[in-house]
Amino acid sequence: MGFFDDVKDTVVNTSRGVGNKAKELAEVTKLKNAITAQERKIREQYETIGRLYVENYGQQPEAMFKEAIAAIHSAKTIIAQKQEELNELKSVKICPACGAAVEEESAFCNKCGAKI
Repeated sequence: MGFFDDVKDTVVNTSRGVGNKAKELAEVTKLKNAITAQERKIREQYETIGRLYVENYGQQPEAMFKEAIAAIHSAKTIIAQKQEELNELKSVKICPACGAAVEEESAFCNKCGAKI
């Protein structure tokens, strides 16, 4: 029976090893997810700080921020131009009261009821 006992011991030890590895892998994944969540929070806070700086000091930024803020203003201008082109392609006007997209032939805004 020695051979079968050895096989049994090997199977039991291997099973324990696999179970331990699975637990370790689960813990590693849990820790990595926690790290990723905290990194996301940091990025969000950087974005908030940047947005607040641009909103409050964007007209007179410190020298080290001038280039980045100019790039932001340039990108916003391009976005507005592309949005106008998109609205023209879609035959859409923008409601002056609420900013909603309205079909070009509409006399009133479907969202707020303002006269177009």
